[in-house]
Amino acid sequence: MSSAAMMNYDERQVVFCEGQVDPHLYKIMSGKIGLYLGYGTAEEQLVGVTTAPNYIGAMSVLASHPSVYTAVTLTKAMLLKLPEADLGTFAKSDP
Repeated sequence: MSSAAMMNYDERQVVFCEGQVDPHLYKIMSGKIGLYLGYGTAEEQLVGVTTAPNYIGAMSVLASHPSVYTAVTLTKAMLLKLPEADLGTFAKSDP
């Protein structure tokens, strides 16, 4: 997993955006992540909150579909950012 990276985020930082394909899977190591529809618009809706040890971004990276939500840190957070190319190796080491 040479290109996996531990990433630190401040509160209210966007991890990835609705409508975009992100070639990474993110494992939440600490903190809270808000999942929003219409983030930054008048129709903004918080549709979920997730914490460690959950993953975010699976649909985008596994199916190459645009994300259906924007992921935003609600607190300081640490995420393991896993590139698509490393997912097989990671799955064997972290079942």
